[in-house]
Amino acid sequence: MNKHPSNPLMQTTSPPWHTHPHLSRWAFIALLLLSYGLLVSSSLQKSATVDEQSHLFRGTAYLKANATHFLWGHPLLASSFNALPLLTEPDLQLPQDDPAWHSEQWWTAADAFLWLRNASPLRLLFLGRLPTMWLTLLVGAMLYRWGRELGGRQMALLSAALWLLDPNVLAHGQLITSDVALTLCFVLTLYGTWRYAQSGSGGAPLLLAGMGLGMAGATKFNAAALLPIFGLLLAGLAVRQRRWQPLAFGLGAGVIALAVISAVYRFNLAPCVGRFGVAV
Repeated sequence: MNKHPSNPLMQTTSPPWHTHPHLSRWAFIALLLLSYGLLVSSSLQKSATVDEQSHLFRGTAYLKANATHFLWGHPLLASSFNALPLLTEPDLQLPQDDPAWHSEQWWTAADAFLWLRNASPLRLLFLGRLPTMWLTLLVGAMLYRWGRELGGRQMALLSAALWLLDPNVLAHGQLITSDVALTLCFVLTLYGTWRYAQSGSGGAPLLLAGMGLGMAGATKFNAAALLPIFGLLLAGLAVRQRRWQPLAFGLGAGVIALAVISAVYRFNLAPCVGRFGVAV
């Protein structure tokens, strides 16, 4: 006869570290801090790439002077987001008296803006790179959330680590380009679509998918590749479920996307005249 019955509390085993909620959360925070440190330290050592100054100039010109005649090459959302920290600079100067400003030669005007008219070009370059780094971390956070919903905390950490520590991501996640911003839009759209497929209801999934589509359209022209992907996913879901609601979800997301694009352009419905005088 056992005189000392075992204590049930003594028999419980602790969950593995990667499934423990607090440890998993702290591990993810450590991943974010490590990735951010790598991005910042590398950015401080890298000179400007060939197109960074152009992206930064276009965004700054739009936010500070409402100049839309430099935007025929790319939509303005990502470049404007990169330019936001520059608005805190009290002595920021735009080359509005330069002939390149009026002739739409954005590459020449960008050179004058970053290297001739402002006293601290490297500071402006670093400030413009910060939003891309923040977006890189945000994509990692979204992948962590999605991975946790798919397969628990272990998959969440693996998904976040594969993104946050990938050399290609670390190389591009510090530059003033639209690549990371477009990636965020893709993830947001697909995550919203997946949430809808799991729940069958709109609401938050519809808002996520619509915002992702709209921001993608206002970030890069080749975001049009997202439309057939989005449409095929919903069409396949409609066929599998034998109901029309997924198609209505896609229509609703499209309406939200158009509203987002209109809001990015300040609801200006006038045609944008491109470089060759063609209204687009």
